[in-house]
Amino acid sequence: MISRKRRAQLLEKALHILNEHPQGLPAPVLLGRVGDSVALSAEELSTHPTRPLRRFEELIWMGTIAPAKAGWLQNDSDRWMFTNECQRAHRNSGSTEKFVARAATRSLRGWVSVYSPEAHFFVTKASRRLMMESKVSRARSFRRARPTVPSAV
Repeated sequence: MISRKRRAQLLEKALHILNEHPQGLPAPVLLGRVGDSVALSAEELSTHPTRPLRRFEELIWMGTIAPAKAGWLQNDSDRWMFTNECQRAHRNSGSTEKFVARAATRSLRGWVSVYSPEAHFFVTKASRRLMMESKVSRARSFRRARPTVPSAV
């Protein structure tokens, strides 16, 4: 298992790289730069059987949830970018661990992602699956419930 301190180190490197690019960076580019600039363990380079990201990429992504929920970081699928508030909060926190802990106090989802990341992953995955199944079920019900128009003989 990778420690909270190591997760903070990886996130620190990602935040440092982002700070050098005020216009932001696409997630794959940012994660690639972190991977190229930090010595990674075999565990951090490994991929989970059911997840497409390498472990260190997943840890960084999870580390951005609390700052994103706090409104400090834009981390959509196109681009990750600091907000002005993020730069101030990161500078004033003194360390990435304190920065993330402060961000976690601003939302329940952020708190869970910091203090129980596996639970956060499980709940997120389960809720996405339930939403998909609900949409499929509604679509099937709608198709069955459509009235048929009697044909004129």
